[in-house]
Amino acid sequence: MSKHFVRLAQDVDAVFAEMARVLRPGGRAYVIDFDGEAPWLTGRLLELWVRLTAPGFLRESFAASRRSGLPFSLLPARLAAAA
Repeated sequence: MSKHFVRLAQDVDAVFAEMARVLRPGGRAYVIDFDGEAPWLTGRLLELWVRLTAPGFLRESFAASRRSGLPFSLLPARLAAAA
């Protein structure tokens, strides 16, 4: 399981290849991250929620981190290429 890591990786394809390498045959990998193509309103509401509820260190870098997410439309092809 990868939670909010993919957007920070320098080589996303290498991360996916390593996930595929260590999985048992028929195993599953779960990737949780921000969608770089999320609708504008969704992103703004998420940023507002974080601004109102999160501790200071998270609020400071959240918006920039969210914008660097991997576009969801690219994810299936990149995961399939790694398998």
